[in-house]
Amino acid sequence: RNDLWALGCTLFQMLSGSSPFKDASEWLIFQRIIARDLRFPEFFSDEARDLIDKLLDVDPTKRPGAGPDGYASLKKHPFFRGIDWKNIRKTRAPKPAVEANVCYLMSV
Repeated sequence: RNDLWALGCTLFQMLSGSSPFKDASEWLIFQRIIARDLRFPEFFSDEARDLIDKLLDVDPTKRPGAGPDGYASLKKHPFFRGIDWKNIRKTRAPKPAVEANVCYLMSV
């Protein structure tokens, strides 16, 4: 169940580039966690907001994936729409959208 909390933090960080509960001290961070003071950037999709909000629920039993059906409920969340979970290990990673900047490289 703690892994589900960590997944929520990781998803937030990957999508935004910053921590979900960033503050000046650990004590203030803990206060924000307890108060559920979670501020989403405007560019987050509704699906991302919903999933992360649920994964960061203070009550671990309410997090998707923590119930009797295990990770099945997590995999069914709309954020993961379009993912073929049965064949995910066979899926190749997409090629980078941006080409490498080689303008400063010199041949030796």
